[in-house]
Amino acid sequence: MAPFVLRQRIRLARTDAGGVVYFAEFAALAHEAYEAFLEEVGYSVRMLLDKGTMSLPVVDVAMSLTSALRLGDDVDVEVRVGHLGTTSFQTTYRMRCGDREVATAKLAHVCLDRANHRACPIPDDLRGLLAPHLSPT
Repeated sequence: MAPFVLRQRIRLARTDAGGVVYFAEFAALAHEAYEAFLEEVGYSVRMLLDKGTMSLPVVDVAMSLTSALRLGDDVDVEVRVGHLGTTSFQTTYRMRCGDREVATAKLAHVCLDRANHRACPIPDDLRGLLAPHLSPT
């Protein structure tokens, strides 16, 4: 299956005084693509927060920045599922500006029971939506 891709234009608020994207904004770009990916596959983040009994916090982040992004650049953020475990999953990101790779990232999410704040199994409906997007090894 082709990866999900979200194109985003770099706006002034993401940049420093020199018009270059501040490093922490790469994590924000990844997370916005993650939310759009979940919506695309049919998993409502809003419903999860409003009515759900669990949450999906990010518990680990790894990023590699290889090239700068500047004000006005269009960046394509490719989202895949890198790992799907019992209580956690990893999303992977490849960020490109035209034919230039600018960053890669991996975010690990754990399924957390909101009542007792302990890890719980990934719900079957979410697992079924994530599984087709697993990266080939």
